[in-house]
Amino acid sequence: MEKFEARLQGNFDDVLIKLHDTIEIDKIGESEYRSDDVRCMVRVYERFSILSGWHITLTIMLTETKDELFLSLICGGGGISLSGHQRKVLAQVTQVLEEYKAQ
Repeated sequence: MEKFEARLQGNFDDVLIKLHDTIEIDKIGESEYRSDDVRCMVRVYERFSILSGWHITLTIMLTETKDELFLSLICGGGGISLSGHQRKVLAQVTQVLEEYKAQ
């Protein structure tokens, strides 16, 4: 399992769209919660490779409270050489997020 967490700045929807456009695996579900000053989106992505014998899942939680964004990415799965695929997925996503990192 690989994990990445960061405080971000910027527009919630822009960050979410940028994440979705960067991730090269299929979205299989999502859940959104909103209240007065809190917004939270959880998305799950998954890919199977029958030929290579591995599967990978990526769970994203993006939370907005007032002017702060918090992102948690958890990447897991199973099979042969999975850790390389996990690191690749997280590297792609974290590279895109550099422009949103909070100072």
